[in-house]
Amino acid sequence: MMEYVLSFTERPITDTLTALVADNLFGRFPDLRVLSIEYGASWLPALMKKLDGIARLFSKDMWRFGAPPQKPSETLRRNLFIAPFFEDDVPAIVAALGEDHVLSGSDYPHPEGLLWPLEFREELDGLGAPAVRKIMRDNLAGLAAG
Repeated sequence: MMEYVLSFTERPITDTLTALVADNLFGRFPDLRVLSIEYGASWLPALMKKLDGIARLFSKDMWRFGAPPQKPSETLRRNLFIAPFFEDDVPAIVAALGEDHVLSGSDYPHPEGLLWPLEFREELDGLGAPAVRKIMRDNLAGLAAG
């Protein structure tokens, strides 16, 4: 039962991203891109800060697949794309990850979803028009194009 309950938290995605960073997957495959959907993103700034702190504690020979070439937060800024829930603090997610790596997603028909995808635009107040266009369209189009 506990595993089922935990599957509705951020635990599965934070464990996965931590493993990808800790095993230096992105250092070994720097062009690999990961898209996180269905988990929101409110947990991301804290995870980035925590991983950076943990990485400072490790010597280079402690990493199983080689020490990452940069701080974990920088690795995530390069390789991770994320679709926040509309109730997440989207400007804070943009500040942490960068406007080029945040995507809109309605998540409809789930309870945390939006019936009309354009409603996500309201969560981007305070961001400039270029950032809004990227988040609402260009970032996902770029991923789809390869």
